[in-house]
Amino acid sequence: MTSQINNEAVNTPSPLVIEEYKEKRNYLRHTEDHDLKVLQWYFLVIAGSLALLFNKSDSLIAPLQKQGSIPLLTFLVLYSIFISLYLFFRKQNYNLFVNRLIDLEKIYCDFTEQSPGRTVFKVYRLRLIFVNLLGAGCIYLLAYALTPTGLLPVLCFLIYLGALTAVSFLGNTRQKGNG
Repeated sequence: MTSQINNEAVNTPSPLVIEEYKEKRNYLRHTEDHDLKVLQWYFLVIAGSLALLFNKSDSLIAPLQKQGSIPLLTFLVLYSIFISLYLFFRKQNYNLFVNRLIDLEKIYCDFTEQSPGRTVFKVYRLRLIFVNLLGAGCIYLLAYALTPTGLLPVLCFLIYLGALTAVSFLGNTRQKGNG
């Protein structure tokens, strides 16, 4: 009887632990909202720029031969790299908080509302892959504008996509820390 009471006392969270859990959950929600806003702006800039570039064109090749296409495509590639790395580093911080929440849930599983689970990592990975695909498309267009013949556009596309997708899979190991 006393061992059962002691076990219940050990697994009962203190108000400080419950507050820590709620604050970390709120931070994760805030991070999610912020990252979605960043992605909305990213997609808006990419879509607007490509719409400006391919405005009123019968051919997909003609806009790439214009004078202003190379600086615009260079900006889009650099912007894509920046957003991809930004999301990657945000994911690292996000992992620390999710790991701490998972640790708290293992100890005090009865007071949690809903587990963040491992689906969070998949969502972040999907965001990074979408950004990498758009960036790879932009680098393909840039390489095609510079050298329309040969395998250089395809090679640039594959190298860019492979490198940034490989970077997006780094840091998936569970890190110890107190978040």
